[in-house]
Amino acid sequence: MSSTFLKLVLGVCLTLCTVHTCISFPSQKADKKTIEISYNRSIETFIILRAISDSDYVFNELMRKNGKDAIKVRPLLYEARKYFSSFRKHPAVTATQQLQLKIEDYGGIVFQGLLYAEELPSITIKYEPTDDYWKGKQSELSTYLKILQSFYIEAKVEEFFRINEKFYTGAIAEAKSYLNSGVIETMETYFGKKNDAYKMIIIPMNPFSMGFGANTGTVLYEIISPANDTEWQEKQKKYTTFGYGGEDAKEYYRDMVTHEFCHSFITNIIEQENWETEINRFDSLYTPQLDSVMNRQGYGDWWGFVNELLVRTGEIRVTKTMGLKADAAEMSKENCVTYKFVLLPEYEKLMADYENNRSSYSTIDSFIPILIKQLQNYTKAEINNRIKTSPCN
Repeated sequence: MSSTFLKLVLGVCLTLCTVHTCISFPSQKADKKTIEISYNRSIETFIILRAISDSDYVFNELMRKNGKDAIKVRPLLYEARKYFSSFRKHPAVTATQQLQLKIEDYGGIVFQGLLYAEELPSITIKYEPTDDYWKGKQSELSTYLKILQSFYIEAKVEEFFRINEKFYTGAIAEAKSYLNSGVIETMETYFGKKNDAYKMIIIPMNPFSMGFGANTGTVLYEIISPANDTEWQEKQKKYTTFGYGGEDAKEYYRDMVTHEFCHSFITNIIEQENWETEINRFDSLYTPQLDSVMNRQGYGDWWGFVNELLVRTGEIRVTKTMGLKADAAEMSKENCVTYKFVLLPEYEKLMADYENNRSSYSTIDSFIPILIKQLQNYTKAEINNRIKTSPCN
């Protein structure tokens, strides 16, 4: 990536919606699924509250190291800190920090919670929370939503969106231009499963280059940060780039979009108690050496490693299925050599078996037992040796 500031990589019918209107980009086929792109007012409000807090560790550490004006490379973040400066002591700022400290997460868990409800200024919870954190905590979510709503109204957040409508519109159009129109159809065919909708939510104020996956039932979300920095302009009309294009953007979307949607086809299966138990039978393979390299990427246990291994194998094979063989080879080497997912060679071969025997394995669900059984073929010594030598060199 060319972005030089505020980058934190954890290793982590198209619709153009503005505040008042939605413009549809027709697909080539009436029944062809595509990715809907928008921003979400609730998620943006949450990010604003973090950005204006005097005690948000991540946001303030970035500014401490680089200077307050350096955040101009995220123009909306810079503008939000000015626009809402008089609301730094608002109860919603405090409540947001308390929630962040309780969850100890970069934001993805809160994003998921907010998607269970209608967008601000409404706070009606539409979906029963099902994820690990929010399940059974609808009352806690409702309380937080009420605090967000009070800030949204009192601080005139809707007006901020109206003022910056051109930037949001430009960012959405920019992201749209990089999406592969065949990725959803390929993924559904590859994994043998369908979902009702696939949505991308841009978060142009987020200072980290990362993506988050979320869902509400069979509607899947990819929440995506800017791909690159944006040169700050004094006037809105002067913006011609919006952070969702530029150098290496093609690879950014290839990795982010396919990766996060692959989670929705795989992770929900291995989260089931029987498969989680089976995976954890082999947790002795999570050696201190493996733990060390995974921790640097934000993964802290054996199940998390296996989850990422399967998802990354899946995204590589989907990319290859789309005819992007050079991209798939690059992804394979990077994940094995750089990120140390050192079991990839065997898992790619297994997935090739899946691809060649679809009459026996109609969905990825039916092949999961084969993927998990493969874990019995490794030893701790072999894991450590692979970390040192890399089987992909």
